[in-house]
Amino acid sequence: MLDEGSNAKLSDEQLDKHRQISENEFIKQRNSKKQDYLDVYEEKEQRFRDFMDRTDNVRTLSGDLFVRDPETTTPARHVTGPPVSQDDLNTFVGANITKRKNVPRDAADEGAAIIKDLIDAKRFPWIPEERSPTAEERERAIMSTTTLWAVKRTQTNRRNDPSQEQEAKILDALTDAGWTEKSVNKIQTVDQIENLPTGCVAHQVQVCNSESDIAVRLRDGRLLAIEAKVSNSTVNSIKRLVHEAGDKASSWRNEFGEQVIPAVVLSGVYGLKHLKEAQNDRDMVIFWGHDMERLVEFADSIQMPSSAQ
Repeated sequence: MLDEGSNAKLSDEQLDKHRQISENEFIKQRNSKKQDYLDVYEEKEQRFRDFMDRTDNVRTLSGDLFVRDPETTTPARHVTGPPVSQDDLNTFVGANITKRKNVPRDAADEGAAIIKDLIDAKRFPWIPEERSPTAEERERAIMSTTTLWAVKRTQTNRRNDPSQEQEAKILDALTDAGWTEKSVNKIQTVDQIENLPTGCVAHQVQVCNSESDIAVRLRDGRLLAIEAKVSNSTVNSIKRLVHEAGDKASSWRNEFGEQVIPAVVLSGVYGLKHLKEAQNDRDMVIFWGHDMERLVEFADSIQMPSSAQ
């Protein structure tokens, strides 16, 4: 069984071994994601073809469409060169038109006017020439725009989904081992650690001034604050592990002292140098997504002191 002493830390050899396993699994998973892109492409292609039909190949794009169907702001944003982000379009308009069910008429008209001014003339050459597209031009515009949209969506999914999957994996491992999940929003002071009962785990808790992906109230009363991190390169691991998780760990230590144990559960690609820095200099306990058993053993091994029982 693990304890919080020397066994909580991994040797350089163990860190390197787990680092290689994690990287190999990352490569294997990425190579299996081709179908994800194809599925996204198929869905976006159908949506964009429908958008082209409803706007006479973008020629009649107007605020009326956004008022009738606010979701059409998404395909509309992708006809500009380059595509306009949700936040940028909202800023240009001065109102939120990309994330609401009802778009005000004036904001819808302004959004449509902005998009029409920014239409990509390379993909949609018939717009500045004020004519209908040829069949070949229409098809080429649909294919190129669908590709832009699908690539961006797939990249976003790759950034978001792994972290969410990692958090779910941590929760499942702990609850399957008998830890009870509770809903706790904030633990901002040492006294508020009591908000999470011992033997319980909570998802996305505001600890001090930053969010902990998973918070565990160990049976000796301390808080195990876990960050779930997925990195796609050694350079990215500096940001994810050393800066993001490391800065949180320092903040939590400063606020809670020995009452908190900062930890990370890692998947993906990491440099050995950065793993050693996180563990030895930033004082974080490192666990791995491919070895959740060790996290459970660590949590289970810390019991209430016999003098307090």
